[in-house]
Amino acid sequence: MKLSLVERETILLYNQAEPMAEVYTHDPRLMEKLELLAKKHPDQITRKDAHNFTVPKRCVSVREPYSAERRKAASERAKAAGYQPHMAENVFEAVKQSVSTREAAEFYGIKVRRTGMACCPFHDDKNPSMKVDQRFHCFGCGEDGDVIDFIAKLFDLSSKEAAEKLAQDFGLIYDSQAPPRRRYVRQKNEAQKFREDRQRCYRVLSDYYYLLKKWEADNSPRTPEEEPHPRFVEAIQKKTYVEYLLDLFLYESEEEQKAWIAEHTAEITHLERRLKIMAENKPTNRERLREITDGIEQGIKELFESEKYMRYLSVMSRFHRYSVNNTMLIYMQKPDATLVAGYNKWKDQFERHVKK
Repeated sequence: MKLSLVERETILLYNQAEPMAEVYTHDPRLMEKLELLAKKHPDQITRKDAHNFTVPKRCVSVREPYSAERRKAASERAKAAGYQPHMAENVFEAVKQSVSTREAAEFYGIKVRRTGMACCPFHDDKNPSMKVDQRFHCFGCGEDGDVIDFIAKLFDLSSKEAAEKLAQDFGLIYDSQAPPRRRYVRQKNEAQKFREDRQRCYRVLSDYYYLLKKWEADNSPRTPEEEPHPRFVEAIQKKTYVEYLLDLFLYESEEEQKAWIAEHTAEITHLERRLKIMAENKPTNRERLREITDGIEQGIKELFESEKYMRYLSVMSRFHRYSVNNTMLIYMQKPDATLVAGYNKWKDQFERHVKK
């Protein structure tokens, strides 16, 4: 865990009215000195908890804290005097003094809880079983070591390569000239590879299954004589098999799933590429609206040009157009009447027999 700027500072609680002062610090060197003094003078210096110490006020000198300007001026004076910062003798010493395993784990994307527990990346760990602090230890698989051992196993590196990677990523200074920065690829164990392959296969098959359902609904033949669409045929043939495969990834054993993945990797890759191409060629909303409008216009055009519509116009043209007064009279005598003609007209022109 990376400490905040406040946590990295040493905080002194100093009250003029009290004889003792309280020191709060995360600095390991200061904590070590205070622990030695507490053992040597237990009657004067006491340790309250992991980071709190009580000391006599006479042991504390109070001065104005350094501002950013004063720090910058002090740094420039040190450089002018030829002062060089202390450099560790080698990369191993620099890393172990400066970086804890918890800091490295969080830096490389491993989520660590407040209690210091995390899911172990070295086995298929669903519940946090690895304790991470200055060192690390997994209670599940038994892996144990310091920060260099952790990074070496995480990225499949030698101890020296792991130390050099940590020094480069955390900007540490040491005597030996660091080699050119290299890109390290984190190696995945078998359980992680299988979990990713299983998720990929299930995702591709799910997308394909819902696509088959859509094809079956959209392309089903409207009449027995109509030739079925190729997508409808594919949906009928493969939908049940894809349902079976989805059940396999939900309920069957890992051995059967691994065997199926190993046998059908090329098929899944081809299907994934096909789904991607179809998604890229998916029409936009504007294109779909234009297609719907064109379809409606074509349907209206076909309707008005059809033989059935011509017969309808021919029949309707035989009916007499009554005046408004006659129309009102007909409505008063027969409100549900829709088409009106005389007795002889129904008999001669429409070949209908009606009652007088």
